[in-house]
Amino acid sequence: MNLENIIPQLSRNKLAIYWLGNGIFSLALAGVYSIILVMLRTPVLVNLFPNTEIFKSALVIHVNLSILVWLMSVTACVWSYNLEATTPSITCVIIAFISTALIALSPFCGQNFPVMNNYIPMLENIIFILGISLFGVSVLLFALYTLWNCCKISYFNSLIDFTILSAVIMWVLVWVCFIWSYCQLQEIIKLVPVNIEFYYELLFWSGGHLLQFIYTQILILVMTVLFHAWIGKELRFKKLYLALLYLNFVISVAAISGHLLYDIIDAEFKEYYTKQMKYGGGIAATLSLIIMFYELVTANLNNITSSLRGATLVATKQSIKVIRNGLLRWLTLPRNDTSLLRVNSNQVSYIKMSIICSSILFLSGGFIGILITGMNVTIPAHYHGSIVGISVACMGFCFLLCGDKQQKNSYFTTAIITITIGQMLHIIALLFAGGYGVMRKTPWVEMTIGSKLLMGIMGGGGLIAIVGGLMFVIICGRRILFK
Repeated sequence: MNLENIIPQLSRNKLAIYWLGNGIFSLALAGVYSIILVMLRTPVLVNLFPNTEIFKSALVIHVNLSILVWLMSVTACVWSYNLEATTPSITCVIIAFISTALIALSPFCGQNFPVMNNYIPMLENIIFILGISLFGVSVLLFALYTLWNCCKISYFNSLIDFTILSAVIMWVLVWVCFIWSYCQLQEIIKLVPVNIEFYYELLFWSGGHLLQFIYTQILILVMTVLFHAWIGKELRFKKLYLALLYLNFVISVAAISGHLLYDIIDAEFKEYYTKQMKYGGGIAATLSLIIMFYELVTANLNNITSSLRGATLVATKQSIKVIRNGLLRWLTLPRNDTSLLRVNSNQVSYIKMSIICSSILFLSGGFIGILITGMNVTIPAHYHGSIVGISVACMGFCFLLCGDKQQKNSYFTTAIITITIGQMLHIIALLFAGGYGVMRKTPWVEMTIGSKLLMGIMGGGGLIAIVGGLMFVIICGRRILFK
């Protein structure tokens, strides 16, 4: 269950780097569309676009590139841990790269009819449908290739190996849900006409929920790897982290039960998955963060105790210095000579910042989710917080894979902080705008002065986050190219 080999092995693995490159490519393309989205949501700037319908098309592309393609590319990067760059595996990456480009270019190819369903929003556009389908198939083929080459009994008691095995099975089950839903919908269409948005909503409802559990599974592993690098010694609760991976996996597999218990057009079908996500979606990730916090607080407690033991009750300069040094050693968590994963002080800063910023965003998103009461912009505030929290952790993981130990990495830290500040402004403004009744996916609707002010703050936060994302793409993109 040692974690020391994960980063060195992945950073030397060409297949992993190729998948990571595709993820960064997708983020770069998503960044272009995010600029359009922020401008269309920002008062005054929205007037630059005479056709506000472009908002929906841009939103569809942005969501798919920045969430589905990016996070599944990082997931495939992790799957590459025990694999070599063979012809079949490289073919999967090439197909994924081509499909990513097709998704990004699709709005410029023919007519577009955006369908704003949840999880995998769609464009009724043959190029987009071809691109999104090819990407899903490429990852599915790679998942089956991984399962065929790497399934061993030892995978059940290793953090990295069980994450690979469980995430592969979960992705296969996502496709089972999609196909199951498709077959049921075909039977319904024969009887009654179905609205296109209703069709895609049900098609991706069960599998889309299961997708979120894959992201959570990767989050737990990535945060554990980053945390191990931060504290610089063997983790005390690795078995607990493994147990939480099992917990998240078991809850996710329950997605199949929805198809067994209910008909796809029943109201209970959608409610089943909503409750599964509400009560089970964040349990494992939140518990892992709590355990990490406890381990962090207690990690160097002995250093404080030993520093304070020599201090006298008299507040002399010497005793104050001892106390101060003890506290500083605890807060900065100095490197342990027996560290298994060798990282220097240049890397510790962005590793630490990745964990802190990811935790803040993820937990903020979860808290906002509790406050949702209607179909307003509180919903994207919740989703942005949670999903960007996962993305920030994955960015820290990418920095660790691409980073140079001998080079100062202050730009990495700056990028993470910039993204977090921008996203916090973004989601807080959306949260309060939701309280003012601003509806989601409707940038052209008239708003009150208070709503306009909040949406202006939201736009400013979005632009700040875009700058941070651009920094990440440039830094990691250059390092991967030169790798």
